[in-house]
Amino acid sequence: MGKSNTKINRPIFGYFILAYGISWLIWLPSLLISIGIINTSQDIVDLWIYIGYLRIFGPTIASFIMIYKYEGKDGAKKLLHSGFNVTQPKLIWYLAAILPLSMLAIIIWLIFALLGSPLPIPGSQQVDNVTLFSILGIAIFLFVFMFAFALGEEFGWRGYVLNPLLDRWNALKTSLILGILWALWHLPMFFITGVGQNADLNRLGPLFLVNFIIITIGLTFIYTWLYSNSNSNVFIVLVFHAITNTFATLFNLWFSLESMTVSVILVWVLVIILIIFYGPSKFFKEEEPQ
Repeated sequence: MGKSNTKINRPIFGYFILAYGISWLIWLPSLLISIGIINTSQDIVDLWIYIGYLRIFGPTIASFIMIYKYEGKDGAKKLLHSGFNVTQPKLIWYLAAILPLSMLAIIIWLIFALLGSPLPIPGSQQVDNVTLFSILGIAIFLFVFMFAFALGEEFGWRGYVLNPLLDRWNALKTSLILGILWALWHLPMFFITGVGQNADLNRLGPLFLVNFIIITIGLTFIYTWLYSNSNSNVFIVLVFHAITNTFATLFNLWFSLESMTVSVILVWVLVIILIIFYGPSKFFKEEEPQ
């Protein structure tokens, strides 16, 4: 089932200002410390790194503020329900959210393993005998952790703003615009000492940031496809968000520029296949009348 034809008149520009504002203001002290404008003790630096994790909830906080203001309590309840409505998506869309990126991660890992450069599995350095059971345990832990992070974003990027964007532009243009804005929202993370993205940028150089932006835009097309085909269900994109980050972390796909570049290429191959098969307009097939 595709997206409803009902127009959703929600402020878009104001939402992005609020989402960016909340997250970036939380990031600001850590950023100023990192670039040397503020000098303070290491304890304060560490404290602000932990506080900075709250910035992940900026998009979701902004979505509920905006929807409560313009659609009232009923609108907020409807959005919240969509995030925990596990029965709405059909099984095929759960498989679509779980399998493609999982398989891509495994394929990438196998490619590098066959070339003699296996990507390290998180925790393997602390485990003498890495077993399927231990890997499964790590994967479950990562998924729960990543799902909690996804809660901070997906009520906003998809739940609040995606349908209004689709009312204005086709799925192709919408995904490109939202992908760029979503990627740029992450920018402060790359310049804050102690954050993973900053460490990877220092280790891999500017091409890491370029790859990150390109793959984020590519993934946005897949989010649009899943959301549109699950009747605007937020839970399905929460699952996809958590699965994507779980496998990227589990197989350490950002271990090198080579592994990340392969990831980018494979994601965009999948995006091109989706666009060709579903068309650039809606990313879903209209149901035939009975």
